[in-house]
Amino acid sequence: MQLDFEDILSGAFGRIIALFLFIVSAVWVGSLVGGIAWMVGRSGFSQLPSIFDLFMSPLLLINLWIIPNVALLAIMTSYLLVSDESGHAAWGVIVGFESLFVMLGWCLNFSGVKDTALAWSCWLVLLVMLETGIWLDRQMRTNRWAREMAQLRAENAMRIAQRTAVPADQHGEDTD
Repeated sequence: MQLDFEDILSGAFGRIIALFLFIVSAVWVGSLVGGIAWMVGRSGFSQLPSIFDLFMSPLLLINLWIIPNVALLAIMTSYLLVSDESGHAAWGVIVGFESLFVMLGWCLNFSGVKDTALAWSCWLVLLVMLETGIWLDRQMRTNRWAREMAQLRAENAMRIAQRTAVPADQHGEDTD
């Protein structure tokens, strides 16, 4: 058996590209959650975010909290490179911290307490909704094949029981 170097290299490059897209999507969605909450705190519910605001939300991560943000991304990247899978929990942690860094960088200097409370409560509601969606998606993917796997286990148990069952004529009993 020979090693297939093309297959190994394509798998490694594919994993790196998938990891990059995984982290970029988490950063973007996290900054989007923080950006929407910041926008609500800044102008209330009178101004809805535009498409331009949605695409430019990662720029909100450039604030005083950029050094802890880079450290978090380095730690999470090394964790994801070492772990076997990049799961829902890691994506949720990155999204939560990225949105927190946007909120800490932009929402601590509002002029009024009402604006600050509105922004933080909006952030909390959005983050809870997002993390609940991540948990529900994980549960759906976990339970997707549960019924089929239970049927397969029952069939395998039945086959094993049939194989190990000793027929009555092999016990030396007379069947006449």
